[in-house]
Amino acid sequence: MRTLATAATCVGLWVSLATTALAQGAAPTAPPPDVPAGEARITGRVVHRDDPERGIAGIEVALYALSEDGNPGLRGAQSDERGAFTFDGISASPRIAYFVGARYGGVPFPGARVVFSPGETERTVEVPVSELRSEADDIAIPQVTLQLDWRGRELLVSESVELLHAYSETLFVPAEDRDTKAPFASIPLPADARNLEYPFGVAPEGVERREGGLAFFGPLHPGEPQAVRFGYAFASAGDTLSLEFPVPQGSARVELLVPSNGPEAETTLRREGPVEIADRQYIRYVAEAPKANETVLAAFTLPDASTDGSRARVASAQWVVDADAALLSLREEYVVEVSGREPIVAPP
Repeated sequence: MRTLATAATCVGLWVSLATTALAQGAAPTAPPPDVPAGEARITGRVVHRDDPERGIAGIEVALYALSEDGNPGLRGAQSDERGAFTFDGISASPRIAYFVGARYGGVPFPGARVVFSPGETERTVEVPVSELRSEADDIAIPQVTLQLDWRGRELLVSESVELLHAYSETLFVPAEDRDTKAPFASIPLPADARNLEYPFGVAPEGVERREGGLAFFGPLHPGEPQAVRFGYAFASAGDTLSLEFPVPQGSARVELLVPSNGPEAETTLRREGPVEIADRQYIRYVAEAPKANETVLAAFTLPDASTDGSRARVASAQWVVDADAALLSLREEYVVEVSGREPIVAPP
């Protein structure tokens, strides 16, 4: 039996979109309605990362709400001379997730995710911001992850490149300066990859398509590693599929995740065993500190394909919410089970 999870609907929230709409008073599409009303409130401060006692005045702060039924809400506030802001009269329902963020120096800064506990009516948060830096050396790449999934005889790749730096500033090159300044990361793409896609169908801020791959100009915040995520596909022309994945220079670790219920991979990477991601099983292959200009090689022998659609059935359907302080996604997910080992493809 083979299982395929398909995302049918995606709704994305970036702090950058919400704060830009509030700051400019307009957006390409109509903004969401106000957040749900109630007796609760969220208070907080916009603070400087290097000096938490220093509040930042006059900053547009965005509060985004997502109800259990998927309905969004948006409200804005401005920080006072102490950097303080308040969102009064909001719902305390535990079924609503709130996201707070701000925009400073033209760059979005995530703050906090808030979900009220039963009986709770007040929460306090901080939104740390930092100065900007447009040039940097020694950007670390702790890990590159290549997650593979089969769709019939087409191979889908979800790639994640983690970036990290030791500066106290946020790294960012404005769009008008990108012709004269180097990107913080150059991410090569396989020559035969097609259908480049980004999360939620929108290129992340600071990511540009360049010859041979992607250029990342920030924002890259200090602290924890930050991932640049994108996807692409390969089409098989016969019974075998041989791939070369170029690795960004300076990568410390590469992980290749191959579905355990699909064709087995032939690769020079070290096999580390199974891993589960979103209820799906993968085999993990690893390379530590690959050499400069090294590529990850993977080859597959494909089973015969079938056009018998009666072997497929929809096993389940559900709404899935993924969220952190800066990004929220809501998608409708169907799990399709296919009996037997052969993939199903559309009739010619």
